Amino acid sequence: MSAGIYKEMDSHLYKMTISELKQVSECYQNLRKGL
Repeated sequence: MSAGIYKEMDSHLYKMTISELKQVSECYQNLRKGL
């Protein structure tokens, strides 16, 4: 029962991390363009 909850939390955290990484990479690319 608790395993399912952990699984949902893991997928949620994973999605959050992916979106954050995309934002960071976009900022990094913009910085490189500006330089």
